[in-house]
Amino acid sequence: CTRCCMGHRPLLFFITLLFTILGGAANENGKHSDVYFTLLMRLLTYAYNSNIQVPNVDVLLNDEIDWLKRVRDYIKNTGETNVEDPILEGHLGVTKELLSFQSPEKKYHIGCKTGGANLVKELIDYFIFPASKAYLQYMRSGELPIKQAIPVCGSPATVNAGFELLVALAFGCVRNLKQIVNCLTELFYIGTPVTTCEALGEWEYLPPVGPRPPKGFVGLKNAGATCYMNSVIQQLYMIPSIRNSILAIDSIWSDTDDDIFKGEKQDSENNVDPRDDVFRYPHQFEDKPTLSKVEDRKEYNIAVLKHLQITFGHLAASQLQYYVPKGFWQQFRLWGEPVNLREQHDALEFFNSLVDSLDEAFKALGYPTVLSKVLGGSFADQKICQGCPHRYECEESFTTLNVDIRNHQNLLDSLEQYVKGDLLEGANNYVPEQPFSGPASHHLNNPQKNDKPQETHESNEEISSCLIKDQ
Repeated sequence: CTRCCMGHRPLLFFITLLFTILGGAANENGKHSDVYFTLLMRLLTYAYNSNIQVPNVDVLLNDEIDWLKRVRDYIKNTGETNVEDPILEGHLGVTKELLSFQSPEKKYHIGCKTGGANLVKELIDYFIFPASKAYLQYMRSGELPIKQAIPVCGSPATVNAGFELLVALAFGCVRNLKQIVNCLTELFYIGTPVTTCEALGEWEYLPPVGPRPPKGFVGLKNAGATCYMNSVIQQLYMIPSIRNSILAIDSIWSDTDDDIFKGEKQDSENNVDPRDDVFRYPHQFEDKPTLSKVEDRKEYNIAVLKHLQITFGHLAASQLQYYVPKGFWQQFRLWGEPVNLREQHDALEFFNSLVDSLDEAFKALGYPTVLSKVLGGSFADQKICQGCPHRYECEESFTTLNVDIRNHQNLLDSLEQYVKGDLLEGANNYVPEQPFSGPASHHLNNPQKNDKPQETHESNEEISSCLIKDQ
């Protein structure tokens, strides 16, 4: 349509046709609408460069601005977006192209004139920099807004489209440009004039960590080979009773622990490889009073609980995409040895060590041992002689069960195999304190927690010489 011999009619026809489906088919196929918006924007660019006037361009521009404001209102009221990123990016791009047909006076009316659309402030305060706006409000009033500052433009592509729209508003319109400069200066500089302002911090233009997705989870940084550690911590965090019990403890903190939070804050604002400086904390190598083994172990367990509580707090309330648990890496010892972050370890081994430390810390602080209570249980190992009254039973506690997953379709099958009885005979016979004769059956109770009924699995076993083999 750009090279048709019939003049401008095919170009205008296609532009009009594409606008007719803008609110329908384009929105219904949001994830695949980028090609549609690219075509529409290129046709509008060609029309502007060729001095072809698009019919009803003012109406189309107002419709796009109204659409952007509706999206802003929805996110402001609900805290989540209702449009796909390609659709938002496309509407921002179409608005930018439609602005090309406007005069400087009309751009000023749309951008920052009193009584106009005030699009400059809208884009800066709600689409791109809502967090900076909230921080400015805090600096002025000392109070942070109750609602979370969620940007309308939440992806790199939509943020870039928002910046391009700001540039289009400033192009050829000095008053819009001045308004943009004033807004950015107000947000990112403290003090006037600009030459006396504080320098920009690294976090203001190159944040090391992206934002947390709306209603999404916070991740944990992998320091190279700490996936075993992250998986266990995240599993514990997702158990409400454990998470709430750990977060509820406040008696472990004192004024001397402020350095921990200062170190956490500095680490989160620096673009550094966490593996290179995990052991750089000076307090690790300071001379400390000599403690007994019991006191030293108690201090270590409580320190592990502190850092796990910090980690859980970030997983619960952080607005960052992920958290770097440097303090936990530095504090934790696997069976008394510092953890090499580049060395893989067994997740079960880490789990057992962590649970032991946490339960000991709970006990030392006068709290119930939550992890053993929630995760632990007991099973009864029974050996019964068939044909006579002799019976042997031993109850053992556990926090984990090692089940065989080979040749089994699901966990229930593996558990059935775990409690399956065996024939006790031959060299593996069990010799009771009082000899007896006859066949035996081996009972192994399923793990039970609290006061729930205990389910018993039984299998009959035949033996010789009154001897019973352990399962």
